[in-house]
Amino acid sequence: MKLLVVEDSSFVRKITKSAARLLGYEQLEATQIGQALYILNDRYIEIELIIFDWNLGQQGLDFVKLIRSDINFSKIPVIVTFTEIKKENVVKAKSMGVASFALKPFTVQEIVVHMLESIGK
Repeated sequence: MKLLVVEDSSFVRKITKSAARLLGYEQLEATQIGQALYILNDRYIEIELIIFDWNLGQQGLDFVKLIRSDINFSKIPVIVTFTEIKKENVVKAKSMGVASFALKPFTVQEIVVHMLESIGK
């Protein structure tokens, strides 16, 4: 089982990697949208969950729209991480079909809960 983390913070990637290990996932990492798209196109059959940093900006929003509009990626649950949660961003993310939201900084235990909720366990 594979998890794709799209995050520019090495600290956050380390936390998600610990959570992934606890749940038996292998973590694939991208620090930029281009890398994430490459990984998705190459390994989308193996990826069961995406954790995505909302603060990657407009290009990041386009990334989520692409995931939701592509038949190959549309069923992959997405967890969005926020540095600060603004109501309009939550509404926008929900409208894009995001499964869950996590506020940074989060603990390994907190992100595990979000991961389990997102994959339906």
